[in-house]
Amino acid sequence: MKQDIKAVIFDLDGTLLDTIHDIATSVNNGLIDLDIPPYSDEEYKYFVGEGVVKLMSRVLEKHPHAHGKESFLLKRYMEEYSIHQHDTTKPYEGITDLIAWLISNHIQVAVLSNKPHIDTLRVVEHHFPTLSNSYIMGKTDEFLPKPSPQSLHALLKKLNVSNDQVLYVGDTATDMITAKSGDLTAIGVTWGFRKKEELIAANADKIVDHPSEIKQLIEKYRTSPRR
Repeated sequence: MKQDIKAVIFDLDGTLLDTIHDIATSVNNGLIDLDIPPYSDEEYKYFVGEGVVKLMSRVLEKHPHAHGKESFLLKRYMEEYSIHQHDTTKPYEGITDLIAWLISNHIQVAVLSNKPHIDTLRVVEHHFPTLSNSYIMGKTDEFLPKPSPQSLHALLKKLNVSNDQVLYVGDTATDMITAKSGDLTAIGVTWGFRKKEELIAANADKIVDHPSEIKQLIEKYRTSPRR
C-alpha cells in the first residue's frame, strides 16, 4: 500500500494560480505590434501548458505573414508579463488553506512549471510567501519543458523522498504524463484550464474538484492498512 505522503508537487498555472487573463493580456499586447487580432482567455487555456516557446508558435500558426516572428513576440511577451503578471492573477479557492495544511503537517510543497523560471519565482513569492524555503522550478535552458521528465527527475532528487510518497497535482494532460514519467500518483484538478475528459484520457489516478479533496486523500493514505 502507499506510504504516508511526504511531498506534493504542484503545477502552477491553472493549478495553484488562475493566471490566464494576465497571460492573455501580455501576449495580446505583443500581437498588436504584428497586426494580429487578440485571442480570448478561453482560447489561451488551450495555447498554454507546454512553455512560452510553444505558446508563441501556437498563437502565430494561423497567421502566415507573422511566421518567423516568434522570437520577437516572445520578447514582447516577457516585457509585458513583467508588468501585468499581478493584475488579476490569484490563487484558486482553497489553495492557500491547502498549502498551509501541508506545511503544518511537515509535508514538502514543491512547484514545477513550464512558465519561465524568473516569472515562476516572482508569482510564487508574491502569492505564496510561505513557500520561500520550498523547491520552486520553472522552465530553464537546462531542461526540456514538461512532459519531458528531465526537470521532474531533478526535483525528485532534491526532495529526497521515495516516489510512492509523492503526489503530483496538475490541470492538464501534460501534467499527468509528467507524473507518470516519474512513477508518481497523478492528481488531476478540474478547476484549471482544461476539461475533466482530458485528465481521464491522460490516465489521471485521481481527479479532484476542490483542493480540500487533496487533504482528504492524504489523510486516507495515513489511515490505510499497510502490507
